[in-house]
Amino acid sequence: MKTNISMNFFTSIKLYKDLAKSETLPQGTFEVQWTGPRWFQFVAKHGLGLLGFKYWFGKEFFGNEDATNLFKIPGSITKLRKYPMSVKIGVSRIDGNTSIQVSYPQSTRFPWPYVIDEFRSVNDDVLIGLSYLKWAPIFPMPFYLMRKE
Repeated sequence: MKTNISMNFFTSIKLYKDLAKSETLPQGTFEVQWTGPRWFQFVAKHGLGLLGFKYWFGKEFFGNEDATNLFKIPGSITKLRKYPMSVKIGVSRIDGNTSIQVSYPQSTRFPWPYVIDEFRSVNDDVLIGLSYLKWAPIFPMPFYLMRKE
């Protein structure tokens, strides 16, 4: 399903805040779609490689409180599962409304135990995410997850 999403950084953050509260945990495989100007997309994609997320493809949600990150080496059809996550419905530190919240265990390599990803559903096939450091929710980095099944 093709969905129009905003590639504008600030419009994406506004969209997140305007969306209805999220009440159910997602299930399925989702591929990342970067937002923002091309230079930001380049820095985000390649900067993650320095933090252990080289070839990050997206996330797989299991419909409960468990999820994992997916990695795909270019040219490969296989997706590797790495860096498990906890998923819950909670109060957003961005705007105080309900959101899907993803966190990493303390045993995950730095800086991931200090990162929170919040999501809201744009529709059944698209999640908009805001990623931020636990102590700095005023600087969220938006991205989209598109269903891939």
